[in-house]
Amino acid sequence: MLKSGYKKKIIAFITAIVLSFSSGTAMAEGVDNISVSEKASSTDLGELNYWYSNTDRISHWETPRRIYVHNLSTNDDFDLEKYVGFAIYQWSSKAGISCSLTGTESNHSIHFYGGLEDQLVEVGAFADCSHVNGKCHSTASVKGTYTYNGVSKTGKVTTYSKIVLVEKSNPRTDIAYSKTAAHELGHALGYAGHSLTKGDIMYTSSVHNTTDALTSQDINHLKQVY
Repeated sequence: MLKSGYKKKIIAFITAIVLSFSSGTAMAEGVDNISVSEKASSTDLGELNYWYSNTDRISHWETPRRIYVHNLSTNDDFDLEKYVGFAIYQWSSKAGISCSLTGTESNHSIHFYGGLEDQLVEVGAFADCSHVNGKCHSTASVKGTYTYNGVSKTGKVTTYSKIVLVEKSNPRTDIAYSKTAAHELGHALGYAGHSLTKGDIMYTSSVHNTTDALTSQDINHLKQVY
């Protein structure tokens, strides 16, 4: 039989392994997933003046953001291009981070899907679109490290993003869909995690948004890395 001391060490080792494979988070408004090259970089990217996210990472693009809109809905009232247009106006005109509806099916950097959950899953947009209003998945690589108030923040460069806006059988309003589109586009442009302020578009749930437009916090947090 194993001695008590050895048993405790074995149990602690097994517990550590289980925990290392079971971590994860779920977001109400949208899931911000980023596939990254996690190779450490010692490059100093400079000092940041703002930080409103609940994560320690932020990303930006170094190539044009060309959006391709792919509406799967058969409902004429679900106007995906209108919602994406609102999102582009917010980030391009108000925040000064350019992006456009110039992408095509074969040449784009951001693929923006819209439709019912089963439609989105069927075309392979995401394996699961339940319990969210939208999702974003981006491919990015580590570029270096920013500093904010003496704290290190990982800086990344995004090269591709996929977004879904989920049409609900119990319809949401146009402005609700538009705000979610703006939220998810914010993730695609590099806003990792979520704001801690309920009034921000980049807060985790649009239910608590008290504004129909980007706030100064939304803008300042992301614009500083462009």
